[in-house]
Amino acid sequence: MRFIQGPSFGVILVVVGFATAILGSGLWLGRSWARMIGIILFSLALVGSLIKVNVFFAIINALVVLYLTFSKSVKEYYKP
Repeated sequence: MRFIQGPSFGVILVVVGFATAILGSGLWLGRSWARMIGIILFSLALVGSLIKVNVFFAIINALVVLYLTFSKSVKEYYKP
């Protein structure tokens, strides 16, 4: 497997960091779009954990997805 090296790796880290900061601020401010993106990203992380057979992270990701999806208080906080 070949890893990304050099300046392109730094650019990728900056872009991911910027996107994470935007998502975090959206979640903090109660934006419904951030909740949906969070559910999607944690669902993808759950699939990745299951593929790698990492039970601990699969349980954590599943709990976060269930909480963001079905909790009544979360739904009220993230009303559009």
